[in-house]
Amino acid sequence: MKQRAGSAPARDSWNGLAAVLDVAQHTGAPLGESLERLAHSYDDNAETRRTVEVSLSGSRSTARLMTLLPLLSIALSTALGFDPLRILTQTPLGAACGVLGLLFNLSAAAWSSRLVRSAIAVRPTPGLVLDLVALAVSGGGALSQANRTVADAVERFALVEANELARAQLTLDLAQRAGVPASELVRSDAQLIRAEQRAEGGRRAGRLTVTLMLPLGCCTLPAFMLLGVAPLMMSILSLVIVQN
Repeated sequence: MKQRAGSAPARDSWNGLAAVLDVAQHTGAPLGESLERLAHSYDDNAETRRTVEVSLSGSRSTARLMTLLPLLSIALSTALGFDPLRILTQTPLGAACGVLGLLFNLSAAAWSSRLVRSAIAVRPTPGLVLDLVALAVSGGGALSQANRTVADAVERFALVEANELARAQLTLDLAQRAGVPASELVRSDAQLIRAEQRAEGGRRAGRLTVTLMLPLGCCTLPAFMLLGVAPLMMSILSLVIVQN
């Protein structure tokens, strides 16, 4: 799974490099400067991913601890001198509690993992298409032709940030009306997109802290009661009955 997860950013990076070479060839943009700017763009994207992952590290640890909580309750009961495992495996009521508790715990783990994956997901190459448009403009061609050239490269190399083309066109139109250098304005917009993603990562980290309470309340606490508290109470009752 780790290999597959890591292959997507690498594939997007190679596709981005191929797109830069293609746009530079068609527009006459200086290749050395183009590759240098692409490297800076990838550095920014990597920093964005690291920022999001660091912001979510605490919530991910909380999700793992929540999954272990019901199992730790069994170990605690055993340490106190009771025998919850015997209750869970050798009595009908205990077995029912064990099965339901494990189902609740597995549901909590799956639910928490899905929430964390959703929160940590970031766009692999934000701003790349805008960087390509800035590169095409720096080649000296017409602004309309620059966007078409990048659109062809996006389709040819299946870049995942294709939705940035419309934003690039709006930025080019603004630069043309304002009479400002289009390439610098588009590059600034690409930087803005990456900054927006870093900020969104922080907001997702804050929301995750709250949303993780849902699997905690709906699944982890019932699992704790079924795997930890119920066997403990049944063990105490059995001891009382034996003594009487």
